Amino acid sequence: MTLFSGITLVSPVLRVNNREHNIEFYRKNLGFKVLKEENSQVFLGGHQEKVVRFSFEESPSMRVRAVEGPKKMQELLIKTSNPQEIEALLASGVQFSRLFKGERGYAYEVISPENDRILLHAEDDTERLQEISGADLTFASLPDFQGLSDFQISNLVLNVPDLKEAQTFYHKLAGLDFLPDLQEAQGPDLRAAENTTWDLEFIEYRVPDNYDFLMLKAYFEAEGLSVYLDKGQRVLVVSDPSLIEIWFSKWKEY
Repeated sequence: MTLFSGITLVSPVLRVNNREHNIEFYRKNLGFKVLKEENSQVFLGGHQEKVVRFSFEESPSMRVRAVEGPKKMQELLIKTSNPQEIEALLASGVQFSRLFKGERGYAYEVISPENDRILLHAEDDTERLQEISGADLTFASLPDFQGLSDFQISNLVLNVPDLKEAQTFYHKLAGLDFLPDLQEAQGPDLRAAENTTWDLEFIEYRVPDNYDFLMLKAYFEAEGLSVYLDKGQRVLVVSDPSLIEIWFSKWKEY
C-alpha cells in the first residue's frame, strides 16, 4: 500500500460570482444536476448516478473580482460514456463556442459566466477531435432526456507562471488517481490568493475514513510544505505554488 492508496478525486471547486447564473449555465449547457446546495457552495453530478463530480462556491463581487489576464484554470475536460447524451444536449440548443467530431461522436466547448473553458466529450483520446462547423447540422434528441446520466473529470489544465516549480510540487502528489496537466503562462493573477478572484479555488480528494492523516501530514512537512489539519482530523490542506489549495477530506457523499 502506498501513501495515496484509496484516495480518489471528488471535484475541482470553482469560485464564481452569481450562484443562480452558474446553476442555469451548468444545467442547460452541460446537463449537470444540482445534488445539494450548502451555504454558498453548490454540488453537481449526473441525473442517474447522483455522485458529486463538480462544485462551485459563490463569492459576490463586493468581495471578489474577475481575473486579470490568463486564469489559473486554462481548461476543464468533462467526459461522459454516452455520446448520444452529448448530441441530445446539442439538440436542446446549447450555446457552444467550438464544435468537434471524434471517433465516438460530437464534442463541444462552452464558456462559463466566469469565462472558464469547458470541453464536454466522450472520447478516449481528445487529441483526435476534429473541429467542425455547426452550420446546417441537425442533432438527434433523446426521449425524456434531462441531462447527463453521469460524467467524470477527464482532465484539468492549469496555467502556471513557473512550470518547473509547479512540476516539483505535483511530483510530491504522484500516485494520486488524478493530477492536473500544467502549461506555463504569464499573468498578474496566476499567484493570486484563492479567495480574491473568480477562478479555480481548490481540488478536493476523498480519503478513506480510516486513513492516517498524521502520516500524510508528516510526509508533506518533510517535503517542505505548510500543512493545515483540522482538529477533528477530517480535512488536510496543502497549497500549490499558484495558491490553489489541495484538499484531502474524509468526505460523506450527498
